[in-house]
Amino acid sequence: MKTKRLRVFLPTLLVILFLYVVSRSIPQEAAREFIKQAGAFGPLAYILFSFLTYVIAPLSGTPVMFAGYYAFGNKVVFYGTLAAYLSFFVNFLIARKYGRPIIERLVGKDDIHKVDAMVKSYGLGTLFFLRIFQGAFHDFVSYAAGLTGMKFSSYIAVSTIAIIPGTFLWYYWTSKVSTPTEFTIISLIFAAVFSSTYILATLLVKKFRKNY
Repeated sequence: MKTKRLRVFLPTLLVILFLYVVSRSIPQEAAREFIKQAGAFGPLAYILFSFLTYVIAPLSGTPVMFAGYYAFGNKVVFYGTLAAYLSFFVNFLIARKYGRPIIERLVGKDDIHKVDAMVKSYGLGTLFFLRIFQGAFHDFVSYAAGLTGMKFSSYIAVSTIAIIPGTFLWYYWTSKVSTPTEFTIISLIFAAVFSSTYILATLLVKKFRKNY
């Protein structure tokens, strides 16, 4: 049984290790030039890079986003959203099929507790607000949903509706910037504000319930 499991997980682990090493060894300028030189396939290259950062949580999406702005300007918001949306499908199905062991390998032992915390309070309502306010943790949200008994159709429907407001707000907030640095900073602030709003609202709701 152990040998069989090893045969299933070993190829996945090797791919993850390879992608992680590559992501750390390629300079940001090289990634930017690769995207530019891809021509008409540039958006697909960017979406693929972004998609990998959502599937393999230890990979940072910030350098990819920074490079993407050089190539596409503010439209990178929609490319990044599409990459995240595709990961909704993949991450959920990975978690549903392989369970917690593979998720721990994909997100890392240090971050698995984030998935555990989400699983404990999961429902469609929670999913909706997490998608809106916790965009920085889309990968963890998707993996957590896959570990629950939630129906895939309901999961996708709620995720699709919830991702729309944040995408257009993100596009609007970054529409006035003119440099990749400004774009990245505004994007990170946007994510931090939404995340803080969700955390504060959660604490207030818990306090209200406790008092009443």
